Amino acid sequence: MANVFYLMGASGSQKDTLINALKTLITNDSLMIAPRYRAPLPAHIDRNDIGLSSEEFQRRSAMQRIIFRWEANGNSYGLGSETEAWLALGQSVLVKGSRESLKTAKAHFGKTLVPILIHADNNLLRSQMLQSGTASSSEIEARLIRAQAYVTSLAPHCHLIKLERDINKTIQALETLIRMHLNTEKNHHEVCVDHA
Repeated sequence: MANVFYLMGASGSQKDTLINALKTLITNDSLMIAPRYRAPLPAHIDRNDIGLSSEEFQRRSAMQRIIFRWEANGNSYGLGSETEAWLALGQSVLVKGSRESLKTAKAHFGKTLVPILIHADNNLLRSQMLQSGTASSSEIEARLIRAQAYVTSLAPHCHLIKLERDINKTIQALETLIRMHLNTEKNHHEVCVDHA
């Protein structure tokens, strides 16, 4: 069974850096990287996001081209229909998800969902957020409180991966987790073929 690797984490938890690293480390067709759609069109767009106007986002949602959506920080986010198309072909998919929408994601994707939460100590997260320059000091402190609350509430339902100061250690931990699931899928598929 193919999986949806649902990657979550606070702002500053280096999700895009991790995803970009995996693009070069896992290069076969067993793992697809799904873009995340967002609206309104931002001034700066992450490499793994596709920016849309609010009108276009609504139009695609109505046409079922955006099949799973959520709201956060005044923006709309969503995953496209290509996610389910890849799953139907037996390909696992890595997506950037929302901590707040994890329960809805579980209902939508069912047993295919593999929730992964990137967590870090407050000092590291604070420095990453300050470096990005996308939030004020008060917003950063509020996000840090929220991040800790999510770690506490979501830990029993997720694979936890610690954001290390040496990002390569975090990349290695995420790669190991995903490869473990991909190998399980491959072995299951081979057993099914052997019994066909």
